Amino acid sequence: MNARLFPLILCLMLGATALRADVKIRPGDKPKESTKDFIKDAKKNGYPTPEPRDRTFAFTEGLSVDIELEVATSYLGAVKFTIRDLPQHGRLSEIRSHPSGEGNKAMITYTHGGDAEQLTDRFTFQGKVGDGNTSSPGTITLFGKRSEPKLEVLEAPQFRRLQPGEQDAGRIVLLNSGTAPFKGEIRWPEPFIGPPQVELAINEKQTFLLMIKPMKPGAYRVSQELQPGVASSKVQAYVECVQPFVAQPSSVALLYDPVAGNRSGVARVSNASDAPLELTVDCAQRVKVARKLSIPPKTTQDVKIELDAADVLSFRGEVWFVQEPHREKIVVQAEPEPPQIKLESPANGKIDFGKLEKGKSGEARISLFNAGGAAAILKLTNVPPFVATAASASVIIEPGKSHSVVVGFIPEQPGTYNANYVIGGNAGKVEVALTGTMFDPKRPNAGTTAPAISNPNLVPTKAATSAANDPRSKAAAAKAKPTTPPPALPASLSIVPAKRATATEPTKAKPEAASTSHGGTPKVAFSEMSKSDVVMFGRLATFGFGAESLPQFQSKILDPVTSIGVSEAGRDYLVLTWTPPKVEPKEYLVQTSSLVPNKTTGLLLKSWKNVEGWKPVVGPGGTMAGKIEGLSPGMEYEWRVLGVDHEGKLSQSSDLIRVSTMPPFEMPFWFWVFILGAALAAGVIIYRRVQAQRALG
Repeated sequence: MNARLFPLILCLMLGATALRADVKIRPGDKPKESTKDFIKDAKKNGYPTPEPRDRTFAFTEGLSVDIELEVATSYLGAVKFTIRDLPQHGRLSEIRSHPSGEGNKAMITYTHGGDAEQLTDRFTFQGKVGDGNTSSPGTITLFGKRSEPKLEVLEAPQFRRLQPGEQDAGRIVLLNSGTAPFKGEIRWPEPFIGPPQVELAINEKQTFLLMIKPMKPGAYRVSQELQPGVASSKVQAYVECVQPFVAQPSSVALLYDPVAGNRSGVARVSNASDAPLELTVDCAQRVKVARKLSIPPKTTQDVKIELDAADVLSFRGEVWFVQEPHREKIVVQAEPEPPQIKLESPANGKIDFGKLEKGKSGEARISLFNAGGAAAILKLTNVPPFVATAASASVIIEPGKSHSVVVGFIPEQPGTYNANYVIGGNAGKVEVALTGTMFDPKRPNAGTTAPAISNPNLVPTKAATSAANDPRSKAAAAKAKPTTPPPALPASLSIVPAKRATATEPTKAKPEAASTSHGGTPKVAFSEMSKSDVVMFGRLATFGFGAESLPQFQSKILDPVTSIGVSEAGRDYLVLTWTPPKVEPKEYLVQTSSLVPNKTTGLLLKSWKNVEGWKPVVGPGGTMAGKIEGLSPGMEYEWRVLGVDHEGKLSQSSDLIRVSTMPPFEMPFWFWVFILGAALAAGVIIYRRVQAQRALG
């Protein structure tokens, strides 16, 4: 060791020994207080008095709370705490050391007695340092709150998409994080099914199931607080129940089909599910519909609903499509079938009054039957000398009833008379061929000549049976007015004299329009009508009727064209569509109307004009179509379609349809704005260039 460092080390050791002269250090011994110890100083100067701190604490009804006691003192040792005044509504535990080890603090536990009406309390304490003075009392104030549960929804239920009758369940997880147990009754909205009562202890977690079984399609929601007033206890869930099929429309009107002779309509049933559907159909006995339906997934099927042809009265009922528990309803209604008059007798449509002596009269009975569902109102049109003996000129026949019309043969002059007696009205019309002969016994040859008959419905028939005398028929015949002569016939109708059959020339059966027994009156032979004839007869429309309305030009084999419509409309063309009649016509006429001034009356009357230059095309489902070109843009046209049979006669007109062509093309507004902007920009550019050239020049 260096001799110079030895004196320094010795001085340091002696100083350290002097500082710890009163401390005895031995293994296992505690160090003694130094000469500066507080106890020695307290004996000389006295102990300081501590200062308590007043504190406020909160507690829950019936529960315990830890309370910190504290005094302020300069004393470094442990302070002795004592309770001076006890609480009135609770109890205190033993005083214990503070967990931090600080001597001026201590801990005590207060437990409330559970009285819900006494939620405030207080007690006092004091502290003492060594053998010194005791502190003044410190106050601990206690404020309590009621003990309440608190439910929390940790997991809400989840449900899948359902169909009516299916069932699903979702899980709900609850926690009671409150200060009291929970017990409550729960009412779940239908169709949800859950536990009627829930009980949870403090800090208890519980799981239960919420079930649903909807029976009808719709959206079902639940939003319910299991503990009223506590937002965290609200259970929210949503379930969508979809119907497996849909029947539409909600109401179907059954319309009369003159071809089928019954009333029918169509409903549509759509399978919205991913599986095939087997449906049953429930309806009234009067309804004819398939009772079982099999519909593939994601498919719509048409269902025909109809009434029997013999069922002609009005109807209203319901058709149910069922796959339990789901049921779809369609209301079915039908107006009565239109009245349909039918001839019951004579069965062959002919009545022969035979030969009557001058001054005598005969009568026969025509029996009619209304096969429709509404009352038939018929007009009796007299064709002298054949007149109805009824007092009224019209008759009403209720649905399903028969009625007889008595027709008298009351000639005034000798001769053979033939006519078609027509009974018509809102139920159609029937024709009965009438014939009869009057002879004068004083003039044996008078029966071979008949007077001229101006009615256009008169046609030649054979003479037959006799009838009785009727004064009322004579009076009716006397009042009968002559009918208006028909319009002039077209060139296609040729008039040729009738030839008398001889022994060497056999008689041939040919259609005749009018003839007499002596063969002197000309007969009308109908040849096939050309388009020019039809055009010419279309001019008759300016007088209020057309060629197709005249009996001699009406086809007896063609039904009217139905379901006329427009499938496409352009600026200068239209595509008409229609359903062909049961008997295919030889050709179709497409006509459009226009107003033509009538020189006689000065009125504008509707006239129909044939459309040329189009060709019929067979469309899908057997429908017919024709493209009409050369039209004016933005104009409304009225159309109809007629059929022409092989004899050149016309069918009844189809329904009328009005349709407009598309308006002419016009430049859009933005185009003109663009042109104006471009012109302005070009003007600005030119102006700037001119100014630049002037500046350079």
